[in-house]
Amino acid sequence: MQNPKLILFDSVVFNTTDKTMHILDGSLGFYDYRHIKRAVILNERANHRGKSTPFLAVVPKGPGRPGVLLYSFLYVGIKIVMADHSILAIYISKEKHRLERINIGKIKQRQKKS
Repeated sequence: MQNPKLILFDSVVFNTTDKTMHILDGSLGFYDYRHIKRAVILNERANHRGKSTPFLAVVPKGPGRPGVLLYSFLYVGIKIVMADHSILAIYISKEKHRLERINIGKIKQRQKKS
C-alpha cells in the first residue's frame, strides 16, 4: 500500500491516494471528492451556523450591500453539492466576522500557511 498524500488546510484535509476529503469544520466526516458536482464560496449568517442545512441562510449580495444592515455577522464557507444532491459545508472562517471587515485574501493566505 502506498503512503497517502495529504493536502492540509485548517478546515479540510484532502487525501489524494484514496480520493477523500476529511472535513474538520462544517459537515464533519470523510467524503469522496470525486463526487463533487459543484462548489461555491458563500457567507452564512452567524446565527444560523450549524442549526439547519448549510448555507440556507446566506447573506444577500448586490448594490448597496443590504446584508450589512440586516445580517452584520457571518461565517465564510464553501457550499459543496455532491452528485447525490446532498449539501456539505466547509467553514473557512473560524470566528464570526462583520461583513465589512472580511478580507478573503487574508483568509486564503492563512489557509495556505497551514
